[in-house]
Amino acid sequence: MKHLTITVIILIVGFGACKKSETVKEPQKQNISSENQSETFSKTMYVNTEAGIRRRSEPTLDSIRIGAYSHGEKIEVIERTGTPVTIDGITDYWYKTKANITFEGKLYEYSWVFGGYLSEKQPEIKQAQSKQPQQTMLSGTYTFETTEFGNYIRQNITFRGNNFTTNNSLVPHLVPEISGTYTVSGDIITLNGIHHESMEPIINSFIIVDSNTLKFGDNNFWEKESSK
Repeated sequence: MKHLTITVIILIVGFGACKKSETVKEPQKQNISSENQSETFSKTMYVNTEAGIRRRSEPTLDSIRIGAYSHGEKIEVIERTGTPVTIDGITDYWYKTKANITFEGKLYEYSWVFGGYLSEKQPEIKQAQSKQPQQTMLSGTYTFETTEFGNYIRQNITFRGNNFTTNNSLVPHLVPEISGTYTVSGDIITLNGIHHESMEPIINSFIIVDSNTLKFGDNNFWEKESSK
């Protein structure tokens, strides 16, 4: 009986040792590229190029362009990428800023800008006497026509001074459909208005292709109506 008890104890101790050895294995480390990570980086910076800089949905040149910052504009940076990149011969990080911009029907809470055209000091903006001032206002009506599910759709956007209004043939009772103000930065028009049926705020961006054409999204081209 004594020998049986000793044997049971040895088996229990041995089983416990095996169990313990199973639980102390080192977990395998994951190889995570620092290029895809970002780090907290809170700082006030300024746009240091006369052409302004584009705001993108992700920290890559292939991502969607959702807006722009103008020369000298103040930017509150909240993050930056973990690894710098080289663009136009300049090596710097991508920086993350708050956006709350609706583009192509999608809300973007944040945007990314390339830091090669930012500075910590506010640049001096000189007014050149020999050059015409940059266009900051539009005028006239631009129209987009399409057919969806067999329905003809005609949309208009009219600019007067710093204000805009839109009309849509699908909701003829709602005139205007959206109204508000707009700003122009480089070739980007940013609309800030109110939808008069839902009373919700609307923020959208257009790209100026030329004096007679605006672009919304990838394939929606709005043509200016002739004044004749």
